[in-house]
Amino acid sequence: MQTTRATSLDEIYLTLKPEPLETQEEIDAFYIETLNKVRGGDKIGRLKLGLERAYKQRIFFKGCLMGHPGVGKSTELTRLIKEVENQFSVIRFSVITNLDPSNFNPLDVLLLMMVEVTENTKMAFEKGEARKKPSEKILQEIWDWFSTEKKIRISTGEAAIAVNAGAGVKEDSLWNKVLGLFASLRGDFNCV
Repeated sequence: MQTTRATSLDEIYLTLKPEPLETQEEIDAFYIETLNKVRGGDKIGRLKLGLERAYKQRIFFKGCLMGHPGVGKSTELTRLIKEVENQFSVIRFSVITNLDPSNFNPLDVLLLMMVEVTENTKMAFEKGEARKKPSEKILQEIWDWFSTEKKIRISTGEAAIAVNAGAGVKEDSLWNKVLGLFASLRGDFNCV
């Protein structure tokens, strides 16, 4: 995408792509702040405030951002991510590119989020950025729930888990099993 003003008809297609603005450069080039007045205020400011309040009080937060295709939902989420990325770890994915949009179970979204959190935690742990791994109790609950599902979906699930060993952990540890399970499930997502 071109982030400078089009100066001819031949350049217009480079700036008018029907895609969300995802980088700061694209936001700076194309985002128009006055749209918030038309939309009834800065919705992202409200979502940010709700996230910060929930974080301070250690309570759950849920918000909803909806609208017709092409109105700027993904662009607004990009703005929110830029506002909170120093406070929160963001998981961003697209059902269209990361899942099979015509044939996915709503629980696949939860599973994909858990896979992303697990992979990010593993990378942070290996880099020394994470202080600790998830608790054994939580890992056991994840393992019990998803490994049962995996055995139903693919009969060789246990073999795939054994092959996907994580770095820096005991081969038979629960953390390693969950990492392996999620690695093999990610393969399932990408085979659509």
